[in-house]
Amino acid sequence: MEKRKTTIAQIVNATGLSRDVINKLKARPGSSTTVENGILIAAFFGKTVNQFVEMDSKDEDEQL
Repeated sequence: MEKRKTTIAQIVNATGLSRDVINKLKARPGSSTTVENGILIAAFFGKTVNQFVEMDSKDEDEQL
């Protein structure tokens, strides 16, 4: 979110997910959500779930 300067409100408004779901995912890096929520979040960022997960894995590799 920080990289794209995206707010929680923008994700909530675009996806219909609750603020609580987004806050949980943001606050707890190892947390998970349902596939349906993942699809909505990935689509918001213009990605498929697989692309979104792969992006996250690449970020972790870069951090190591």
